[in-house]
Amino acid sequence: MAVSNRLSELNRKINSGMTLTSLRNDFMALEKSVSEKEEQVATLKTELDLFRDLYSRGERCFKFMGGDGNDLRILSENEVTAENYHRITKVIAANENEIAELEQALPDLSLQLKNTANTLAVMERVAGATWVQGLIDDEKNRTQSEFVPNGSRKAD
Repeated sequence: MAVSNRLSELNRKINSGMTLTSLRNDFMALEKSVSEKEEQVATLKTELDLFRDLYSRGERCFKFMGGDGNDLRILSENEVTAENYHRITKVIAANENEIAELEQALPDLSLQLKNTANTLAVMERVAGATWVQGLIDDEKNRTQSEFVPNGSRKAD
């Protein structure tokens, strides 16, 4: 983003009431939200694996009358019976839908987090009075590199 765009964006946010503290709080809230959603996706995927395993064990035992004692033990530990094992498919579908929704929302949240981090960095540089010095250094580097074709700087 160009320097003028960054500053105008920062100016708009400051005029709307944003402060350095509120921006830091927004950043921390977004970071927490992204982290929680990532953890939630991981938990749901783990549960999804369990539900799929229970369903396949239920099919082996109750539908095909196969399976072994280990399958029956695991099914009984999870309170899965011949009458209710087919309901696991609804739970699997609900989990898959929730995972899809969360994974669809994560890129937007990550982009918001990135933009907030960039705005915070600019605001801290402006507040810390290093923004202008950084612009001066950038301009000095640019003008010095114009004189030397390979991009190296002159010794003076």
